[in-house]
Amino acid sequence: MKAWSKSVFPPLTLTIDQEAQFQHLASGLVRETLAHFDAFDKLPRSKRKLDKQRRWKAVKTRENLTVYKERDPPKSLSTTSFGPPEHRRLADDDWQMPKLLVGVGSIIGSLDDIMYGVVTPDAESMLLKAAIVRSSLVDGAVLAEIAGPTPDNPYQFLGIKWFVKGPPATLRGFVQPRDLVFVESTGIITRPNGDRIGYQLLHSVDLEGYGALPERSLTRGRISNCTIFKETQGGQLVDVYVRGYVEQHGKLLDSVALKAASTGFLSSWNSVECGHVKKLM
Repeated sequence: MKAWSKSVFPPLTLTIDQEAQFQHLASGLVRETLAHFDAFDKLPRSKRKLDKQRRWKAVKTRENLTVYKERDPPKSLSTTSFGPPEHRRLADDDWQMPKLLVGVGSIIGSLDDIMYGVVTPDAESMLLKAAIVRSSLVDGAVLAEIAGPTPDNPYQFLGIKWFVKGPPATLRGFVQPRDLVFVESTGIITRPNGDRIGYQLLHSVDLEGYGALPERSLTRGRISNCTIFKETQGGQLVDVYVRGYVEQHGKLLDSVALKAASTGFLSSWNSVECGHVKKLM
């Protein structure tokens, strides 16, 4: 297993105010996604099949997880069906024609096994996970950690990461690798009714001095998605709900971005295997 190259960016030192801002951003995004999940979770099982709704079109499936894209998304943010907080955030960040994606399904296993496979608080664990799940990550680093795992909260992470994803094999030579700088937040919360909920948030951020790297033949991408994992009764099946956006960049790049985003949305499908392998290391 080859080690990644040293990060092209220097370590990031955040001010107390910046840490608080990222904490506020992350908790707000997780809270918004939980609200969408709660609305979906209240539906009868028969009405959760998005492929039977005209609004959605299936994009990709892995085992019991399927990603759907919103059909014919609006061409301007002023007419989107996004909730107001999402609307303002994407507009403020100058997203170009964002496309809404939703992933739903389930994973066999315990919530703890899944979250152990999901959390990657340092470069070494990022590399290990990439190797186990055979992802397209080719480089990456943790630029700053705001909160890390503790004995009482082993799946906790909040920080800023950078990584590079290679293009699909069929498009190598035509499409440059894409890099991203984003805030990541993971953890488990226990709700008042006793439900245990795991989450993973990835959301692009702009930081001075950590901008695009065209001189390294990298195209700066954007990411915004949050995955909710709900432990079901019995503890051996976890419901999964993912919601996020992909930015359109013309016909070819739209297809590439959609493929990359849908693959990312499905990245948790083998997290149980990843967790088991990590325990053996």
